[in-house]
Amino acid sequence: MQKAITVTLPDDLENFLADEIALGRFQSAEEAVVEALRSHAQTMLFLESTLTPETVQAVREAAQELDENPSSAIPAEDIAARFRMRREALEKLTA
Repeated sequence: MQKAITVTLPDDLENFLADEIALGRFQSAEEAVVEALRSHAQTMLFLESTLTPETVQAVREAAQELDENPSSAIPAEDIAARFRMRREALEKLTA
């Protein structure tokens, strides 16, 4: 069963959506939103099937924290540096 809903988008996403439709990537806003939700659902299923429940919960809590307090975000460069450091440490332990 299909149900009509109304979604209010921020200006930047509304403009992005209009551009995507104008470029022919989608025929309508409905098609774009359906595709975005399907893609998100597939991503979540993949993540939940490959990550531990503890990691999934930690990611959900972090996402909620960012929603509630955007200034708590960590720059991507810092995250990448942390991952590199952890990978290097693991490589040393397994070498």
